[in-house]
Amino acid sequence: MLTRKELLSLDDIDLLQHCEYESYRTTGPGGQHRNKVETAVRLKLRHFPQIMASATERRSQFENKLSAIKRLRIQIAIELREKDLSDLPDSWNITEKNSQYPFFLANILDALTFYDYEIAKTAAHFQLSTGRFVRYLSSDQKLWEITNQERKKRQMRILRKS
Repeated sequence: MLTRKELLSLDDIDLLQHCEYESYRTTGPGGQHRNKVETAVRLKLRHFPQIMASATERRSQFENKLSAIKRLRIQIAIELREKDLSDLPDSWNITEKNSQYPFFLANILDALTFYDYEIAKTAAHFQLSTGRFVRYLSSDQKLWEITNQERKKRQMRILRKS
């Protein structure tokens, strides 16, 4: 079975070989074309069936497949944790459009999990001030939501955007 790092390092074609692929019809804008052609795509990792992604917004199955692969990489980063903390990120200016985003997201979530979602300890790990780390978390919607959900599960105070 592949590790998270190995899965995220695979190119799109190799990652698809580890997925169950399904195309289907969906409703919504697109008119007759959308109702006649199976353009929606759903991908599910074979070894981790809880990790899946889908895309329906395009009229092209190929474009939806590319979107679903990107989303699947992000889901892998969110769902799979590794005990060993990785090196510090080279840059904190990574957005979802960057191909390194899933690795970046995974590293931050690994550290948050390791420090049990204690912001001060996690910020210290990354050599950041607590305020700067919270500002970064709040600038990334996915990180912000995951962090607050996990803190709520642990009966910790929810972070507020400043």
